[in-house]
Amino acid sequence: MNQPLVKILFLTKGGIEIPTNRLWFHNMAEYLKEFGFSTFLNDFSQATYDIIFINRLEKIDLLYKALKHSPEAHIGVFFGSSRIDQNVAANVDFYFSYSFMFHEMLLSTNRRIYDSHDYFDLKERKEHTKSNHLILGYHGNEIHFQKDFFPNGANALQRLAAKYDFEFHVVIKNAKKQPQIPGVKTIFYEWELETHEEIISKFDIGIVPALCSMKQLGEPFSYLRNPNRVNLLLSWGIPSVTSPIPEVLNQFSNNENILYAVSEDGWYDALEQLISKPKFREKISLAGYALFKEKFSTKIIVADFAKKLKEELEKPRFSKPWIVNNSIEKEFKKTKRKNLLLSLKAKPKEAVNLLKKKIKIKI
Repeated sequence: MNQPLVKILFLTKGGIEIPTNRLWFHNMAEYLKEFGFSTFLNDFSQATYDIIFINRLEKIDLLYKALKHSPEAHIGVFFGSSRIDQNVAANVDFYFSYSFMFHEMLLSTNRRIYDSHDYFDLKERKEHTKSNHLILGYHGNEIHFQKDFFPNGANALQRLAAKYDFEFHVVIKNAKKQPQIPGVKTIFYEWELETHEEIISKFDIGIVPALCSMKQLGEPFSYLRNPNRVNLLLSWGIPSVTSPIPEVLNQFSNNENILYAVSEDGWYDALEQLISKPKFREKISLAGYALFKEKFSTKIIVADFAKKLKEELEKPRFSKPWIVNNSIEKEFKKTKRKNLLLSLKAKPKEAVNLLKKKIKIKI
């Protein structure tokens, strides 16, 4: 007799335009079916589940629903936050982390931690032979573009535009509101889920800033950033220049499969090498594409994720205080009030608006 399929429930909020939701919940729920799992997305229609995988612990209501619906399930969390609520963490069995900094933060929970990476489909590699009419491209959010590429990277690009033949393509949300670089022929594209990869695939060189100065290495947030924007480019073998943030240093090697830059001269030198030396650009492309294929492609990451979920099922579940003490409802309300108060403390404007609406918070 065939054994029943392992049932996994993926719980998330938000749409597929958010990379974490798209890669680790919507897409992963489909991919895992090929590995013998029966998967469901935001669907409590089944009687119980074997594993419930939640997107980030700040979604406290998702944890509450999971524990109430399937108290015997292995509860896992895809972690991506700068804060850990130990009271909530005591009621899960495992975490998935995509950064060594997250991994270190999670050690205090005394729960099982599995490490992974964001992933993308492997495409046909782009060959690099052109020496003119190049497309240098940026894709990502407004913060990295406005605060990390300016002024150093932008100044370097302005200097290079006076010497070399290229266009600068920017794929970003709120494209019409982005700053221009004088003297650089720039085309802005509004980021859309359906079209962004087609535009990015035409890049010859990627620009992936994550630091505006080396002083930022003293800021904890710099350690939480990951190389997913570099990896998307490498899925076509597009070489890029990026900032030497810790997680990038942990995965890539300068002048082998990527180039690093922080200062204006650093950006100028790295980009000039890729612009003026097609053979060097091709070398970086080949090495980066091989690394991506080995470590970051959909095939590799999904298979590894499936293996780790099977390993998790073979391990004992942790005793969960909310279940043992029959206090799920009480603790959920208590923790939600606590998180709301912390949020209001961090965002005083929102607190004032709540007071104006006469919303009372009981402690």
